[in-house]
Amino acid sequence: MRYAQETLRYIDKGVLYDMRNVPEAQTEIARTCLTYLLFDIFAEGYCSSDKHMETRLQENPLLRYAALHWGDHARGEPEQIIQELILKFLEEKSKLSCTVQVICIRKYQYGGYTQGFPRNVTGLQVAASFGLEKITSMLLEKGADITAKDGDRLTALHWTAKNGHEAVVRLLVEKGADVAAKDGNGRTALHWAAGNGHEVVVRLLVEKGADVAAKSKGGWTALQLAAENRHEAVVRLLILKP
Repeated sequence: MRYAQETLRYIDKGVLYDMRNVPEAQTEIARTCLTYLLFDIFAEGYCSSDKHMETRLQENPLLRYAALHWGDHARGEPEQIIQELILKFLEEKSKLSCTVQVICIRKYQYGGYTQGFPRNVTGLQVAASFGLEKITSMLLEKGADITAKDGDRLTALHWTAKNGHEAVVRLLVEKGADVAAKDGNGRTALHWAAGNGHEVVVRLLVEKGADVAAKSKGGWTALQLAAENRHEAVVRLLILKP
């Protein structure tokens, strides 16, 4: 535990985070982050109040970094090297829910700002959200439910599309993911990709049959979301769609 804490403290200062092109460093950082997230102290799962979460973050100052960035460090070559550790973490439902809550903490500290996170997020959805193509493929081979929805009704395809991971979007669609599936707000994967400006993913989803005219519960189309967020390339792509 002490080794993991000291290593992450060093990482959190930004000394190693910029070593993105050094696979060995990325592997060790990812390994350390996952080891930290697997500590028994997080086995109780998510925190039921802002105060509880604030206390958890104060007592575990490296939790935020590990939760937010383990997948960034693991993406690519490290996936293969530490796949057993990654799969172990993704199977730990309570520790996974702790991590998801930290990832989703809102910037502004209004009442309930730590509670706006989806419950029942699956390991497949987390792997997809980080763009872990090899791990996502492994989970599907092991029988992970590609249609599963979390508490906000998002599927793995929603998660990876909103974060712009083209390779995982392609993998999921080829494995049968429904591009028309809607979350609790009526948004499709295309809505999420367009709203966040992921041009390549938008193009791919359109090619795979995503309905450009689909509307959310609030009446928003993917084009309107892209325009609202000033993503000119995506707006142009959707307008010029044949």
